[in-house]
Amino acid sequence: MPDPRPSDPAPPTTTPPTEPSPPRPLVDVSRLPGPGWPPPPSLECPWLSLRPTTPDDLPALYALCDANTFRWYSVPPPVDAPDAFAAHYRRLISDPARRHLTMRLPDGRIVGASAYYELRPEHLSLEIGYTFIGPAFRGGRVNPAAKLLMIGHAIDTLGCVRVQIKTDARNLHSQRAITKLGARFEGRLRAHFIQPNGYVRDTMMYSVTPDLWPAIRAGLLQRLA
Repeated sequence: MPDPRPSDPAPPTTTPPTEPSPPRPLVDVSRLPGPGWPPPPSLECPWLSLRPTTPDDLPALYALCDANTFRWYSVPPPVDAPDAFAAHYRRLISDPARRHLTMRLPDGRIVGASAYYELRPEHLSLEIGYTFIGPAFRGGRVNPAAKLLMIGHAIDTLGCVRVQIKTDARNLHSQRAITKLGARFEGRLRAHFIQPNGYVRDTMMYSVTPDLWPAIRAGLLQRLA
């Protein structure tokens, strides 16, 4: 049966790696974390801080949004009314399977948000996503600083063996940004989501593992210098 969806544009890189997996140390499975992992973090570097999102942050986050902010989200928050946006985000930040974080500049201005989710403590794995940044702050230091903090915390502090990032197959801007980051493209999940408007979405999957992290960290620090 032919695919009824319009053709998606080709991603920047579509060939998954073919080299063998690098040697990895064994994990002491007797010391894996349990439910509640990871505790909500507070992270900071010279360019940005990340703190657990609270209801008090929601008006400032809403003010950063426009009609296109959540265009590629699998379940986009409503942006046509502040009360509906706040109700949606209150559900997200109260979900025990998520760790939503608000981005602030050193002067205290709220400039965006991101989250840890798809938490798998039994596999020391999580996903970074639900990221959005105000239009005036895109293309600068905010996103690389956030990735430096969040990936660094996941791998260096939490001991994650996998940090996952995914995006809509139609979102070429996001794919270019993830490729620039240095995350490894793993493939295309066909018909991965049915979105609220009925569109059957393909998803592009990427990951950062500890063997990739030193080069990614160096690249982020270079972009922030």
